[in-house]
Amino acid sequence: MTPAIDRPDASSSAAQEVVGLVPAAGLAKRLQPFPCSKEVYPVGFVLDRHTGKPRPKVAAHYLLEKFSAAGITKAYLVIRDGKWDIPNYFRDGGFVDVSLAYIVIAGSLGPPDTIDRAYPFLEQKRVAFGFPDILFGPDDAYRQLIATQERTGADVVLGLHRVYDHRVWDMVECDADGLVRNIVMKPAATTLTYGCVARSGHPPSRSSSTAFCARRRRTAIWRN
Repeated sequence: MTPAIDRPDASSSAAQEVVGLVPAAGLAKRLQPFPCSKEVYPVGFVLDRHTGKPRPKVAAHYLLEKFSAAGITKAYLVIRDGKWDIPNYFRDGGFVDVSLAYIVIAGSLGPPDTIDRAYPFLEQKRVAFGFPDILFGPDDAYRQLIATQERTGADVVLGLHRVYDHRVWDMVECDADGLVRNIVMKPAATTLTYGCVARSGHPPSRSSSTAFCARRRRTAIWRN
């Protein structure tokens, strides 16, 4: 479905570089004691391109793989001081085909604060945003998000999926034209059925306290 929205100059959006943004500064308190950062916890296997043998595939690998499938060649990981196992594992990102840079912060008030620390690096770029500890499909999700933004001229495109336990997810209300009307944070009760799992769009002003969902007037959705 193509959202019926007022289109800005889509050619300017298409010309902007798309970079990945990954918040990885959390403490994973609900998982403690834990042997490593959850972003590098093995949750599967992948064939090593050099040896052809299986090697562990860590949680964040799946997200970076989706960036690469969309033609995204650069990504910023915002990490907390002390989570050195993440850069020690991914290093420059060569084996996931995405050039990685790390923004190290002393602490964070939560995901909006974490991603805001990357703003000076993203001001003139489009951003593909995702959480490194959430596995989702399809593999070309970001390609579809980026294509939808270019087609519609939306400021932000949200990738939605059906949620079965709304108490642990931020739920999205949208209309028949695909415009976001409201985002409800982990509601105790709701009739909404979709939550956001991935995003593509322009970074908002640093004065915005709602990060990537700040400009709802031209926010489109893409459902999986």
